[in-house]
Amino acid sequence: MAVADAEGTLSQATAQFVNEDYDEAVETFSLAIELDASLTAAFTGRAAAYLKLDKHTEALQDANTAISQDAQCEVAYYRKGLACFELEEYETALAAFKQGQTLVTEKNAPKRNYGRWVRKCETEIEDSEEEMEVVDDDEPPAAPAPAAAAAA
Repeated sequence: MAVADAEGTLSQATAQFVNEDYDEAVETFSLAIELDASLTAAFTGRAAAYLKLDKHTEALQDANTAISQDAQCEVAYYRKGLACFELEEYETALAAFKQGQTLVTEKNAPKRNYGRWVRKCETEIEDSEEEMEVVDDDEPPAAPAPAAAAAA
């Protein structure tokens, strides 16, 4: 198939996404990928549709593929961060959001609030560290050694 067919399919998938037909969008983005697996935008688009469908693992896979194809693809880092956050992989989400933040342009800055997502990740990480400390403090005291009990 010609690259033009893949681009047309990508446009159709994007329209389906905009119309909130996420299942159809996933199928059409997948077709675009079959036609041209180098279309980074098809992977980021499908990742967005997967996020809307709460398929976070699939979204993460597509975001990672997009990043492997284009390490400067800002939206791929954003979608990776969202997927990781929902999967409670806060450290990985934080790293993705920080990387995406370095790639933000004036054009896409209003669309994505990286600062907010970085703070949310940091809060979740701090909360989980505090929970771990509380668990350590809640351990019961050690029982006396058997030899000490026998000597008494």
